[in-house]
Amino acid sequence: MMASCSWPLRSQVLRVVVCLTILVLLLCIYQSCTSPDSVWLSLSFVGSRPFFLLAPELPLDGQQRPKADFQTAPPPSSYVRENANQILPSLNSSVSSETMARTGSTNPEVASSAPTDELNDRGDTWADDADQGFKNNTTVSSSEEIPQSSKDLNGGFSEDLDLQNSSTRPLAQTRIVKYLEELEKSHPTSKKTELELLAAKLAIQAATVKDADATLYGLLYDNVSAFSLSYKLMDELFRVYVYKDASNRFVRNGSLTGIYASEGQFINKIIGSCFEEEDPERAHMFFLPYSVAEMVLNLYVPDSHDMHPLINFVTDYVNNLARTYPFWNRAQGADHFFVACHDWGPATARDQQQLRNNSVKVVCNADMTEEFVLGKDASLPEVYVHNLKPPKVGGPVPSKRAFLAFFAGQMHGHVRPVLIQHWKGKDSSMRIYEEIPRNVSRRMNYVQHMKNSKYCICPAGFEVNSPRIVEAIYYDCVPVIIADNFVLPFSDVLNWNAFSLTLPESEIPNLKTHLLNIPEKSYRSMQRRLSKIRQHFLWHQQPVKYDAFHMTLHSVWMSRLNHIHL
Repeated sequence: MMASCSWPLRSQVLRVVVCLTILVLLLCIYQSCTSPDSVWLSLSFVGSRPFFLLAPELPLDGQQRPKADFQTAPPPSSYVRENANQILPSLNSSVSSETMARTGSTNPEVASSAPTDELNDRGDTWADDADQGFKNNTTVSSSEEIPQSSKDLNGGFSEDLDLQNSSTRPLAQTRIVKYLEELEKSHPTSKKTELELLAAKLAIQAATVKDADATLYGLLYDNVSAFSLSYKLMDELFRVYVYKDASNRFVRNGSLTGIYASEGQFINKIIGSCFEEEDPERAHMFFLPYSVAEMVLNLYVPDSHDMHPLINFVTDYVNNLARTYPFWNRAQGADHFFVACHDWGPATARDQQQLRNNSVKVVCNADMTEEFVLGKDASLPEVYVHNLKPPKVGGPVPSKRAFLAFFAGQMHGHVRPVLIQHWKGKDSSMRIYEEIPRNVSRRMNYVQHMKNSKYCICPAGFEVNSPRIVEAIYYDCVPVIIADNFVLPFSDVLNWNAFSLTLPESEIPNLKTHLLNIPEKSYRSMQRRLSKIRQHFLWHQQPVKYDAFHMTLHSVWMSRLNHIHL
């Protein structure tokens, strides 16, 4: 009896297995078709995941660039620097209109009328406990931070590191050995630091999909493969000499909090880091560690509208370095850089012509109409750091966001009044304020408005930059950037199309139409990607891999590579 029942039983089991297999396959196909971010579906029982499963939006060639909707603003025609070619078009090409916003002016007459204190520019008082009612909020705790860089933050490479010995050579450096050997033969009299940079540049140009960091989300970058390799080489090779003179309290010192915190944070992080080189002969670049924000506090006379004390200090400081050290005159300052988040940062360099024309300006006020040069200068994100605790980030899912768009802020510049004129009180779904009314702010303050809105409007003020962009990224509110001629932070590697919207100032009357024309599926994709891009805009007490410090330094590294030649 048992034998006669065995085959029918096996047949039934087989049928069940077949039916379950078909059901699973149909479910996989359904999920693959309905998920806007998935190209391939990874099943839990797959033991070894190939790269394209780890980076779901990365095409096979490592590049995917949506087309821009608006015309790209041309770079200043006055810039005729020799050897200004980019590393490669796919990694550091001309910035598309989707990686720019447009507005403002930084000429001294306009800049000198701007307030110099830390403005409450939101139209509402910041509250650290603003998001207590939002359970979807998250905090970047020390245990959840991004993994540490592969390079020891408290040490560097041995001066005697043997690039020919694979047992002591870091992984990324193996990529430059063959180029370095050829360059040393063809250019025996060239400095080793120059050859190292050129070898790194050639290696990055040859990057393939295999070089892509599988932890990065491919669509968020112009070329994730080239960026991954470039970052690794920077992490292992790049050395910066920081000038030691600290006779003034605004040299080698800067505030770590406030609206200009990015400036002080970078100065603080580079000093004593593994990137600081004590021997200037081994340095690839030289850092001028003065803080414009500190200069404003110490040198500027309130209400004088006179920036000459700041300009004179910078001019004297650089001229003194040029007389004291040989490094400035070797390249007329082209291998030097300064970092400034204060609006007046670019203007302070105007009377030192080599600093103005040759050096790398790493500035928040990255306005192409004010001598910001694509491929040479770097855009610094303006991050309002309220305290040194890890910031609370994240926000509700799209279905929990009641408003289409939100803005509140003072009427600085010429863009915001137009926004208020067209949209304040005109549409209940468009929460556009000068200042959030008191009866409204009692129930929902500034941060809660951001978390309750699908899009956060980020218009220019007196200058093109705004801390709202980073705040929107923190709270999963898709940034809508309205600032003509603004070069967005890290646009040398980031694909801002994937997680934000850029509109010309002239499109403000059609703002709601543009937002409603974005398919819900596309909006949800952009909103979801904000959590993946956020790591690049966070400052940590101890720098971590891919954070704001490393990304800013990578922009400097990119600038140096762009202009290296023999």
